Amino acid sequence: MKRGVAGNRCPLTWRRNMSITRNPDHHQTLHHLPRPTQIANHFDPNPSLPVLRKVENTQSGFVESAKTRSTSWRRVHASLLAIRVFPMQVCNPLPTPTDFAVREVTKIARTHEEWLAAYRLAYENYLRKGLVSENIFGIRVTPFHLLPETTTFVSLQDSEQVATVTLIGDSSDGIPMESIFPNQVAQIRDEGATFGEVSSLASRPMPTKEFLQVYLKLMRLMAQYARSVGMERFLMVVHPRHVPFYKRMMGFRMIGETRSYPTVCGAPAVPCQLEFAEVDRTRPPFYDAIFGEDLPSEALRRHPMPEHARKFFEPATAVSKLCVPTMV
Repeated sequence: MKRGVAGNRCPLTWRRNMSITRNPDHHQTLHHLPRPTQIANHFDPNPSLPVLRKVENTQSGFVESAKTRSTSWRRVHASLLAIRVFPMQVCNPLPTPTDFAVREVTKIARTHEEWLAAYRLAYENYLRKGLVSENIFGIRVTPFHLLPETTTFVSLQDSEQVATVTLIGDSSDGIPMESIFPNQVAQIRDEGATFGEVSSLASRPMPTKEFLQVYLKLMRLMAQYARSVGMERFLMVVHPRHVPFYKRMMGFRMIGETRSYPTVCGAPAVPCQLEFAEVDRTRPPFYDAIFGEDLPSEALRRHPMPEHARKFFEPATAVSKLCVPTMV
């Protein structure tokens, strides 16, 4: 810092007699701060000088607007330092109600993480209801889940899986419900119909109204997918208390008597069937929600489980080699 002293250098009069040569780069030398290109419309930090003035930084130093009174370079520098250290922040706009809306996605599982989350959700759901026994893997998966004809559907809310259902297409390995309803399945197969079994429906605990909305989106995707691959019927095994709902709201009908289902701790089970051609004529209450609007072809594209994923899940099927997937 350069100082020019006028008059007597007596310490008692030093402060009074000292004059200061203004150096435009002094604030850089003292504080090592980059030189701002422009600073406008700031307040003097000194409460005794509440004067709004405009200051610009030029090559020759600080130039103040003509209508403002001059001030010492120390006050100007303090203003620059305050602005440099505490710059004004650009505030984001206030969130709108749509920003808090839950983002829902219903899709065909196509990744290792999605299959794993679906099997874990089914396990936790049925374990909580006392329908399956605890196992060391913490997932519910059977050999039927790993077949190329099997497709798993998932519902996600904010990237968290909240519901799942699996469709097991008929193949040389058969379908799960043949273990307790072989005659009914054989008769349908003899008729030449193509079909798949709906299995492993599970969801997070949620209010009935919310679950119904999630369930209809899953059924919509699954039913339209089934028709796109040539299926003509759905088969499934349900608890007797659920039969009236499926019959009245979706058009399922019973195709056999109630029997004990070994994979759900001996719970009663009823075989049911849904014919797509029949519901096209009868149009049950949920028909429009499922078939009223066609989904895009990309949403219905098949995603068979790759070999490495099947090998990963195969050890977990050992706990259910003699069992079939849990009923709907």
